[in-house]
Amino acid sequence: MSNEKRPAVVFTTPLLAHPPVGGPALRVENSILALARIADVHVHVRVDWHEAGGADAFRFLERHVAGCHPGSSRGRWRSTLRRAAAGRVAWSSDNGGAAVRLFRRIVRACLRVADRLLGTPDEAAEVVALARSKSARVVWFGYGNISFDVMRRVRALAPDLKLVCDTDSVWSRFVLRELEIEADPARRAEIEAEGLTKEREEREWMQFCDVTTAVSPVDAEYYESLNTAGRRVMLFRNVINLATYESPPPPAPGLAARSIFLAGSFWPKSPMEHAARWFLDRVLPRVRESCPGTVFYIAGKGSDEVLADVESLDVRVLGRVDSVLPYLCHAGVAVVPLFFESGTRFKILEAGACRVPVVSTTLGAEGIEVRHGEDILLGDTPEDFAACVVEVLSDAGLGRRLGTNLHALVARDYSLATLAGEGREILRALGETVAAPH
Repeated sequence: MSNEKRPAVVFTTPLLAHPPVGGPALRVENSILALARIADVHVHVRVDWHEAGGADAFRFLERHVAGCHPGSSRGRWRSTLRRAAAGRVAWSSDNGGAAVRLFRRIVRACLRVADRLLGTPDEAAEVVALARSKSARVVWFGYGNISFDVMRRVRALAPDLKLVCDTDSVWSRFVLRELEIEADPARRAEIEAEGLTKEREEREWMQFCDVTTAVSPVDAEYYESLNTAGRRVMLFRNVINLATYESPPPPAPGLAARSIFLAGSFWPKSPMEHAARWFLDRVLPRVRESCPGTVFYIAGKGSDEVLADVESLDVRVLGRVDSVLPYLCHAGVAVVPLFFESGTRFKILEAGACRVPVVSTTLGAEGIEVRHGEDILLGDTPEDFAACVVEVLSDAGLGRRLGTNLHALVARDYSLATLAGEGREILRALGETVAAPH
């Protein structure tokens, strides 16, 4: 056994949800699990204790990390009150009695009043204090591209700490790519203003963060173009915990024998709304002609609200589901019809983990080293995309081959082991002595 020391790392995040549903929550949880293989990780949570998953979430994390520390603005004293007063099990249970439910409402009302009275604590000061108390020299900002103000404040308070801005995408690119499909002048002005703000933040943190992570070589190339201060840009990919997918659940009740599946997070004018409507309006009619009886399932937070106007016998808009697996694992094909986004798609990685064939646009598969015709099928016009979907639905052998090859790619290059290895290289670049991942 190696005698190399495990460094202490403070991992702070504005996003956490267990069990994880969707790419952002998967990104954060898998990053924590991978880093916990190589370091003593102290998680500072900047999200409400209850929204993060409550007692179940913290019990899960505490099995893997050195410590969980809800920030006071979103959880520390709040969760202490909750846990002391209601008990972890009672508070996290959805089956509590009327007295427990009433007590929860009373506590939440008290918390809202206390928040107004106490004001907003300094989250950056909490992060620095936690790093000092744990002798951690590295602060890892999960979802750093939406944590700019906290990162800047930590750097001002503690110039000696090593800061890692862990990005899930190039956020300015995520925003500005919408210009390619938006014609309304007012909306275009909003997009440009938001995108320029994110570009300014990206340029600025590249001056003071010691490492910026990228989920793919495509994103890394962008961050290197901003790297005038000689900082490091290193890969830290989106990956899948394959153990989660080893035992597929039974199909969802009533699931059609032949189905198409799309999952994501929806809000008005989001990439996922555009993707779903493009598929519904321009691709699905073509698929119906060749594969009648196929049902299109759409899942994800906000989908039932954003697509409330969709009425069709062969379309099911599910809204947020506890798990996509009862649908995804039994789908004939998973589709990724995206035209503006950034980063890499968990939709593709999860489908590969489930051995389900994927049809995507070229941009939808950006950053993942897939081969058209071998691991995935790609189409960028309605005609080509529909032809790919029909080909997979009509040829079971092709579907099995694509799913098997994609699974092999995910297992080789997009696993927790891969991410732990990349994390080790980042910590070593920061001067930490790190044992090989276990």
